[in-house]
Amino acid sequence: MTGNRYRVDFSKATTRNLKKHNTAANFTRAAYRERELSDPQLLVNRACKNEADMINTIIAARNIEEMIALELRLQTNDLEKYAHSAAEVKGVEQGLADLQSGIHMYILLKSAPEQYRELAKGFTDRNRDKRLDVPKDGMRYALSSQMTRLQNRHSLQLSEEEKALLVVRRMLVDAICEGYSAMQLEAVHDES
Repeated sequence: MTGNRYRVDFSKATTRNLKKHNTAANFTRAAYRERELSDPQLLVNRACKNEADMINTIIAARNIEEMIALELRLQTNDLEKYAHSAAEVKGVEQGLADLQSGIHMYILLKSAPEQYRELAKGFTDRNRDKRLDVPKDGMRYALSSQMTRLQNRHSLQLSEEEKALLVVRRMLVDAICEGYSAMQLEAVHDES
């Protein structure tokens, strides 16, 4: 045989040689599976891919309540996964508290748009989004802070899969912000 020494010439293969080749291939697959289960980084990579797929599915559905609930769950998981020092714990806990207070603004906006409109009139020009002419309330600040936290975490030494997951999470926060801004526009500028 010339060329690649690893090439199998199946024209001269006997049944015994094929069985031997299949056994070797099965052994290789079993060894890979065993390595995959024992290597924590491979498990993390697979978990990141599954989580990113789930986030993309929820973003595609455009249900803001599901997106907010998912972000709240992801931030709670961050407390367990990434908070290794007191400063990190404090930052993640602050993010959770901000999001929970932002959820109260979302509930007010969803359930009582008239009350939200009156509340929005009290925001000064400094606390308004000039482009959309809507207030920068607790929810908008919480989402902005979370986006900054995710961007800062992206600069850490993480695997490519974990960095890809952070990009998808930023897309989730951005989708929540878009949906929330649309609700704000509707509530603030609807004078009926």
